[in-house]
Amino acid sequence: MTANLSEEDLRRLLAKYAHAIYNAKLATGPGGTLSARLANSDIIFVKPSGFNLGELKPEDFIGVDLKTLQVVKGTAKPSMETGVLAKCHLAREDVNAVIHAHPPFCISLSSVDLDINTPLYPDHVVFLEEVATLPFYAPGSEELAEAVGKAARKHNCILLKNHGVITLGSSLREAYYRLEIMEESAKIIVFSSVLATMKRPDGKPDSLSAEQADSIRRLQMEAYRKSLAKNW
Repeated sequence: MTANLSEEDLRRLLAKYAHAIYNAKLATGPGGTLSARLANSDIIFVKPSGFNLGELKPEDFIGVDLKTLQVVKGTAKPSMETGVLAKCHLAREDVNAVIHAHPPFCISLSSVDLDINTPLYPDHVVFLEEVATLPFYAPGSEELAEAVGKAARKHNCILLKNHGVITLGSSLREAYYRLEIMEESAKIIVFSSVLATMKRPDGKPDSLSAEQADSIRRLQMEAYRKSLAKNW
C-alpha cells in the first residue's frame, strides 16, 4: 500500500483528503486534523496548527518524529492533536493514516448518548465494525491521547463525546471512508430515531440483526470493496 509512495506523493494525498474533509463539512474553521506516514517510517506528516483544512497545500504538512513529537520537517507548529495522532500510529503497525474530524451528526449523537453501534445499513457493518466511544477529554490533552491510543489497539473508529471522531486506516482512503460512513451512520440513526418516536410505541428503528450483518460481511464483493479501500 505504501511501498511505492514517495514523500511528495504522501503530501499530495494529505492535501487531497484535507480538502475532502473540509468540502464535506466534516470539519470547519481551523478544526480537524490528519496524519499519514510512509511504510515503516517513524515520521508522521501532520496538519499545521491553526489552518483550515480546505486551504492546505502539500508543502504545508509538518514532519514530526513519532516517538518524540519533535518537528523534523517544516517550521510551523504542528496540530494540537499531534499527540493523539501519534498514539494511534503507535498502537498498531498497520495504521498508516489517522483522521480527526468534527462531523456534526456524530457529535450530536454522542451528546445524547445514542448508540452509534446500531447497524442500520450495510456499509456500517462492512467498514465500521465496532466503534469505541470515549467520554469527554480536553482537546490536546495527554488524557485524551492516552485514552485514544488505548482504544486504537482494537478499534478503527472512535467516537469522542461532545468533540468528534477519530478514524484509522492502512491508507488515507480507508481512514476517510470510515469517517464518511461514521457520519452517514450517525445521520441515519438520528433521523430514524426521530421518526421512530413518532411512529412506534417503543420509539426504536429497526437495525440489522446479527445474522443479517454476518451475511453482509461474507459477501465476496464486500471483501473486494474493503481491499480497494486499503489502496492510497
